[in-house]
Amino acid sequence: MKTLESHVLRKRACVVRRGAGGKGLLIQYLACGLPDWLIGFIGTKDEAEGIKQRIRMFLHDELKLELSEEKPLITHARTEAARFLGYHLSTMQANTYRPHGKRSVNGKVELRIPADVLTKKSERYLKNGKPIHRTELETETAYSLMSRYQSEYRGLVEYYQMANNLNRLGRLRWIMEQSLTKTLAAKLKVSVPRIYKRYQTTHIVDGRPYKGLHVIVERKGKQPLIAKWGNIPLRRCEFWN
Repeated sequence: MKTLESHVLRKRACVVRRGAGGKGLLIQYLACGLPDWLIGFIGTKDEAEGIKQRIRMFLHDELKLELSEEKPLITHARTEAARFLGYHLSTMQANTYRPHGKRSVNGKVELRIPADVLTKKSERYLKNGKPIHRTELETETAYSLMSRYQSEYRGLVEYYQMANNLNRLGRLRWIMEQSLTKTLAAKLKVSVPRIYKRYQTTHIVDGRPYKGLHVIVERKGKQPLIAKWGNIPLRRCEFWN
């Protein structure tokens, strides 16, 4: 399960036109990623509390389950962010951004990579704030090392490919590359510049060049094995529409 979309079944639950005393349409959404779920709607906090209580009654009466008192949070999407399946969800508000004379982003759902996720993922490759070699991986082959780093980075990029701040993973990529080259240098007992000289290459992805690394393992009578690093563009996919 690599993307939020593969976790989530999203459906517009209902659109209700309010009466004369209301303020326009009441739009509700339901997102489920068992055991987590999220309801988004345009309405007041009192209405949100009412929905929460009806859910509590339904779980208790129909499913014989109790809704936790602490976990169900009510979040104002424009001023706060809700945590859901590893993402921060909120709505955008940018009055100064007006392509074609319209505030086209206001009210749209924004998905972001939480800062603590980036911090935690970076810790594995850092010591005292600097990229380090990973001693525990020195027994692996150069091919296996590069494949491991590429797999770890690819998994994050693919999971967070809907994030509006996907470019923040560029910093993690740099940290991981420094850690990878230092680990290879420690394993092969050479300098980091020698590692770049030996493995550096240019990857072509969709017609565009990307600087990176590769390890080629020749095999007699078979296609060579190739491990790559650096051929994963940070291109956002907009599935949340």
